[in-house]
This record gives sequence, structure tokens and C-alpha cells, in this order.
Amino acid sequence: RTHDSTPETLIPKGNKSRASGDGLGFSTHSPIQRMTFDTDAPAAVLLSQDEGTLYVAESSTDPGGTRELRAYPVLNDGTLGDYDLLHTFGADSRGPHLGISGMCLDSDGNILACAGSSQIGPGSLIYVFSPAGRVRETHPAPEGATNCAFGDSDLTTLYLTTESGNLYRAPSTGHSGWTLFQPG
Repeated sequence: RTHDSTPETLIPKGNKSRASGDGLGFSTHSPIQRMTFDTDAPAAVLLSQDEGTLYVAESSTDPGGTRELRAYPVLNDGTLGDYDLLHTFGADSRGPHLGISGMCLDSDGNILACAGSSQIGPGSLIYVFSPAGRVRETHPAPEGATNCAFGDSDLTTLYLTTESGNLYRAPSTGHSGWTLFQPG
């Protein structure tokens, strides 16, 4: 399923915001352009290894809100095409399944995502999604995991932050992290 993210009706073509130089740390000549026009609560973003896909976690905290993992193609001109819906987080008798709050890539291009909450739904989980959105693995996570990143010299340790303000380290995950700039 794809969705239209065409901006023409919302913002005139070529309309760009510019950083003031004091807010985001960019010079006054660095253009900042809105990329999506179909998101309400984007919580996490991640580029694919080839930088041809931008993964966006739409993660509303409203009970009836949208909680999805989306894949936007990055077009040759740097804009985004219509997204493919990779995963939808639903609800059951335990309540709504909270969406993704943080993501990272492994060396195989899989998306590791922190989702859920220790308070409702199936609990806090680390999902491993294929680049096409298939759930390959799920792992219970402590205290409502909010973000994740691979680290240590071999990039096989997963670091997790939680909604209660703690930082956890999970060594030897069976996955190896991917980074745009390889150490060396």
C-alpha cells in the first residue's frame, strides 16, 4: 500500500524555511525543507544503507492515532516519494500497541526498533524488521525502551535508553550494527 505525500496543496513549491543560525546550529545559508506532508507524529527516522529509503516511525500516543513504520523512497532530487506502509501497530484487550520511538540499522540492513510500553499493550519490545517490513524477531525490553544504537569496537553490543531514564547494554546480540562512517 502506498500513500500520497504530495505537498502542492499545503506549501507552495520552493517554499523553504531557513535556520536562524542560533536554533539548530546551522548557518543562515543552510536551507531546511519540510520533507513530509502526511505525518502527524513522526518519532524516529533512519536512512537505509544505500540512502535510497527513509524509514519514518509515525507514532501517535493518542488511543486512535496512527502508529506505523513507513518507507519513503528518496528521489534523485532529494525529495521523498509516496511511502510504503511496512508495519502497523494495532490494539488488543491490553490496549493500543505503542509505536516506534527509536531505530537503528544492523549490517544486514534490518531495522532494530524500540516500541511499546511497560504500561500497556504487549509491553516494551525490540523489533527486528526486514527492510521490507517483515517482523523477523521480537525481544522483551526493560522499562519501556525508547532508543537503541550499536556500539563497542565490534558493533555487536546494543545500547538501549528507557522511558524511566536508564541506559542498558546488551552484549552479543547476534546482530552487528551498521554505521555510515565505518571505523578504520
